[in-house]
Amino acid sequence: MTRPDPGEVVTLTDVESEPPLLVCRVTDDHVSGVLLADLAAATLQRLEQSVDDHERRAELATAVQEAASLPTFEVPVTECRRGERDSNRPGPFEERGQ
Repeated sequence: MTRPDPGEVVTLTDVESEPPLLVCRVTDDHVSGVLLADLAAATLQRLEQSVDDHERRAELATAVQEAASLPTFEVPVTECRRGERDSNRPGPFEERGQ
């Protein structure tokens, strides 16, 4: 069962438009995150520089989540599609237990 990891950038399948979502937290069937459009340029640059560094990405996602001034969104895992990492699997993520 695949689910996004904290720090991963996903697109939302029900919207199919920009901006993508930075995943900050993952539960069994939902992800919460912040839209990339709401992030500062310096944060976007750090994300871009850490594409293959999953640990660094998770740290950035935690820092973004702790920024109380940013709105967060919670969506079902099945409404998320990989936005960059593992792009050879472009379909939606599967819910746990499927």
